[in-house]
Amino acid sequence: MRGVIVHAALLFVMLIYGYQTWTRDKGVKPTAGEVVMWNRSEGDLKTIEFATADRTLRLERRGDGAAAYWWGVESRTTKKLKPKDPPPPPADPAAPPPPPEAPEYVDETTTREFPIGEPGEKLVKDLARMRAIKSLGVVKDEGKQAYELVDTSKTITVMTKDGGKTLVLGGRVYGGSDRYVLDVDSGKAFVVLGSLITPLEGGEGALRPTDIRGFDAKAAMAVEIAAGGKTKVVNRIKVKKPDDDKAAPNPHAPAADDEIETWGTGQTADTAAANFIDKVEKLRPSSFEAKLDPKTLGEVVKLTYRDGRGQVLGTFQVLKQEKPGEPPPVVDPTKPPEPPAPTVEYYVLTERTRVPAPVPKVAAERIVPDITTIFPN
Repeated sequence: MRGVIVHAALLFVMLIYGYQTWTRDKGVKPTAGEVVMWNRSEGDLKTIEFATADRTLRLERRGDGAAAYWWGVESRTTKKLKPKDPPPPPADPAAPPPPPEAPEYVDETTTREFPIGEPGEKLVKDLARMRAIKSLGVVKDEGKQAYELVDTSKTITVMTKDGGKTLVLGGRVYGGSDRYVLDVDSGKAFVVLGSLITPLEGGEGALRPTDIRGFDAKAAMAVEIAAGGKTKVVNRIKVKKPDDDKAAPNPHAPAADDEIETWGTGQTADTAAANFIDKVEKLRPSSFEAKLDPKTLGEVVKLTYRDGRGQVLGTFQVLKQEKPGEPPPVVDPTKPPEPPAPTVEYYVLTERTRVPAPVPKVAAERIVPDITTIFPN
């Protein structure tokens, strides 16, 4: 009877907190909370690891000082059917076949590496200066059960220069996305903002860069296009909109509405260069090849961005790798076989990616013919 009363009381507390969370003023900007769990500088952090039964996401601080950066390593383990040799033929063909053997499974682990982008960098700052919305104090077994902190394999470990903190991840607050966590060292439970957990659960897709250039695009005032030993520089300029792009006159709109920003020379827009730069910048990587040496790849084109003072902001390279293709089928055996056509794989490389990143072949091949348009002679 006592256990029933305890469970009922805990459920009541959870419902009250969940109601408060659900009815929270949507006009108030959400914060990480005011309850201090720990205070560290980002430079004190070494690794952040989110682990489940079949997945480990590890964020690593690499490099030193101003050159330090964060890198992601994600490993997933899946069950694969263990291959078996075919059974030998039966000694007596007339005998009934033996019963099928029970299938055996083996663990197969795949690992992907990726750079940490803006969402991941924000997450690191939040986890360095960890805050909770609410402290629930030291919880006993009944409380752990109610907050789904029992029989869970999900943990978050933040390692610093002088030790680490491990949190057990529990369930969601009733009616909301905030989460219960348990501090392993103190035995205290907390309610933390759901947005601290969502990027970890999202993994690479939530933490990788949204813009692989790694600098403010609006700061770029000039772009140098280099390909095949030739270079061309275009500057950011403003030109009048073409007549067919102009909307109906707006008497309240400023005169600048009749102008657009583009790339060009002097006051003349270079449409071919502007379209080419746009195509290159739209190349999106599908993964990141940490073990591939960029020096082994051939360069297709390189964009170098500069600010208004002529200082280099960053680069954007399109690279390629040629591999031997499959030999074509033999049509006429009396003729010598045709050599196999090589297959080409394309990559992009920036200061943000740090390593070559494969991009779709179809998208990359669209920019190749445009190089002759940029450099006609």
